[in-house]
Amino acid sequence: MNQIWQQAEWREQWSAVQGPKQWRVPGEGTLVEIAERLWRQLDTEQEPGENGLS
Repeated sequence: MNQIWQQAEWREQWSAVQGPKQWRVPGEGTLVEIAERLWRQLDTEQEPGENGLS
């Protein structure tokens, strides 16, 4: 996203890509923390061979 803004020479761009690091869900953490926690949980639940690879 930042590259698009740089190519457009938009000097007043805002950091949309920083949003998930900053947005918090009370009692849960930031969106990044929640996503990482869910990803780890899904990764540990997946059995070998479930991803279609043998």
